[in-house]
Amino acid sequence: MSVHQRKRDGRWFVAYRERGARAVKRKYFGLGPEARIAAKKWEAEFLATAGRPANPSPAQEAMTFSDLAQKFLDARPLTPRSRECFLSYLNTHVVPVFGDRLVSGLTMADLAAVDETMTKKGRALATRNRVRSYCKTICQWGFNNDLTAANPFRKFRPDIKREGKAPDLITEDELQAIYSAAAPHMKWAIEVMLNTGVRPGITELFSLKMSDIDFASGGIWVTRRKTDSPRALLPLRPEFLAKLRDMAKVEPTREYVIEFEGLPVKRLQTAWEAALKRAGITRRLRLYDLRHWYATTLLRSGADIKAASELMGHSSPNLTLATYYHLLEGQKREALTGLKVPNLG
Repeated sequence: MSVHQRKRDGRWFVAYRERGARAVKRKYFGLGPEARIAAKKWEAEFLATAGRPANPSPAQEAMTFSDLAQKFLDARPLTPRSRECFLSYLNTHVVPVFGDRLVSGLTMADLAAVDETMTKKGRALATRNRVRSYCKTICQWGFNNDLTAANPFRKFRPDIKREGKAPDLITEDELQAIYSAAAPHMKWAIEVMLNTGVRPGITELFSLKMSDIDFASGGIWVTRRKTDSPRALLPLRPEFLAKLRDMAKVEPTREYVIEFEGLPVKRLQTAWEAALKRAGITRRLRLYDLRHWYATTLLRSGADIKAASELMGHSSPNLTLATYYHLLEGQKREALTGLKVPNLG
């Protein structure tokens, strides 16, 4: 629900959805500042009545966010992998902040607290937007189905990424020190990321299976959630492909590429932080920085933006360009060598 102004004729209106309805309706208030004030007033009245019932039921008042999230998941036809990903985000970032709180007592400040926690952990803006959007969606579903009296996060809008400081790249010396100090399963995970550039999470890195390796084609099939193709064949270096082939021979019953004591891995944060500590590295470095290393190495070795974008699983080359090209100062200067300016004197 929000107040807008039509570009065509400048009229102010409120876009709203009646309780339990899917269709969005509009209520117009005319032109000028008085119309805008009237629209804002009507919006507030709607939220105080239709949008926020004055007398919520005891069941609505007693609904915690975790209970509502579980009901939401039970009602959605999600694939096992999507469900696991959804739960992982909620359990990691939301439940510790306000999972046991009543939905009726939540405010936008609580959503901001989730964002602050994720920011301190170094989570990307896309991840922070996704998690907060999940919270909004869950509460809106609860409101539409009369499980809660209101959606406390209805005003949330995803933050827009602004071009800013480039990510601090991990150096070769740091990489070698971390690898030397890492536990065996962490060392293998580092090798996999440096050779594939996949996202370090349950969607890509931890979901890679030995059966995904296509030795005939020289690559591995990777799930890509942010592209048009749900699965894509990621080419691999012959040397790394040979390592995978040896692993398949030595451990014929191994199911996942990344395992610990014969079991699939769902997080590596503890092992990564332990390796950083043993390596004596105090500056903040994330497992995701190995993905940045993969991308910049590709680009600096001459790969074009489109090829790098496809290897990274980006939604478009524009994202790759915006994220990495300002790191390639040397290539910009090299490009100037081909610029021929005639002597006009």
